[in-house]
Amino acid sequence: MALRPSQARENESEDEVTLGELHAFLDAALDTESDLSDCVTAKDESSDGDHVRYRDDVPKKRGKKRMREEVLRLRGECAALERQVQSLAERDAIKKERNALSEAERAAMQERHAAAWAKVENRKLKKRAHDHLALVQMLENMVEKRRIVDDDGMIDDDELCARDTRERDAFGPVRSTRDCQIYDLLRSQIRAYAATPCEEFQSHKLYSQTATDMQRWETGVDATTQNKYLALFNTMILPFDFRAGARVVWTQVMANELKLSHKKTRTEIIESTEDLLITKQLLKASYLVAEHQITTEYSISKRMVFDDRVMFAWEALIESEGEPDAIVCSTTSTCQLVQRGWLKLSPLLTQSGAAALSLQTYNCMAPAHKTIDDRLLVQDSVLGQEAHRTYDIGQLKSLLVPLYEQILQSIRQCIGNTLLATLVKKSCGSVGTSLGAILQCMEALPTD
Repeated sequence: MALRPSQARENESEDEVTLGELHAFLDAALDTESDLSDCVTAKDESSDGDHVRYRDDVPKKRGKKRMREEVLRLRGECAALERQVQSLAERDAIKKERNALSEAERAAMQERHAAAWAKVENRKLKKRAHDHLALVQMLENMVEKRRIVDDDGMIDDDELCARDTRERDAFGPVRSTRDCQIYDLLRSQIRAYAATPCEEFQSHKLYSQTATDMQRWETGVDATTQNKYLALFNTMILPFDFRAGARVVWTQVMANELKLSHKKTRTEIIESTEDLLITKQLLKASYLVAEHQITTEYSISKRMVFDDRVMFAWEALIESEGEPDAIVCSTTSTCQLVQRGWLKLSPLLTQSGAAALSLQTYNCMAPAHKTIDDRLLVQDSVLGQEAHRTYDIGQLKSLLVPLYEQILQSIRQCIGNTLLATLVKKSCGSVGTSLGAILQCMEALPTD
């Protein structure tokens, strides 16, 4: 006999209990089946007659088996829930561990970034310190080089007052306390004024020859005054401290002493490094009605340190095109070694304790100039006093051969073997070895 819907809903409402209560109740029921049967009998007695009749028809073993299966199913679900809770706990622990590792990696990455940034700052500080040291060295050099002296080696107050209008700040803007201290110290020891580049060169005796020497050079090349010519034999030696003004100064040195009309000069610095200066000058001048002379001069200067003194070594090459009587009596393009030598600057102290500059130049003229004294001219210039001495060509070789070996090696590194061989071929007539070709030119000089 089937149950009524009201009775089914009543039984379902009675069976709805919590998981924990059901678990405890089933454990107790399985342990004491008699108590469970008494409870079921008591519930059956409280129900109506139809229900009692239905319960009498259902076998008791089938109900116990169903309850046991239900208990086992619930126990399995409880075990699954426990495993899920345990898995979630393990995942939470793993997540916390990963978070801890991420924080450690983040801290390590921050440390690496901080170390890299510290290295960058260290490099900046080193560069700043190097710049300050370079500034100090430059100012010290200016203290040694800038001399304003008269014929007696001193400057009176009137001349200083007259030059006050030309004073300027020669050291640039001052930004740090250390720079201010250096600036004040140097300002108390020197007088800086806005001199022209030519005045700067003349104050340091940085020309290879004087106008008198140039007149001696002109004598014998053309004794008459009817034919005008170009005699670009006075090569200016540019000190590297003033190489920034080379383009301005280099144009008028050799042509001003000559009476040339419509002269045009152009200077090009081929190579300018810390220790090497190679320049090329193109001069065009009309000295007759329709005749033009084109002269290209290559000057190779090398700054060296020899016996703790600054040394400038140079070679001057001339390439000319023009009339036969214009220069070197040649109608074709020629290149001759006009001059070579070296210049040495050394600081010294005078009797009064003031800083001065000793300058020595060793000049060797080209073999083509036979009328000039082909001996080495040594010019010692100390506080405007000049002394001239001559040395024979044997002493010249002993002085210059070691120096030229170093010069040629440096020039070869800067301009390459091809250009160097071309210059040597034009100047000596044959390529050969660079040093041997130069020595061949030196052999042509008279030894008496």
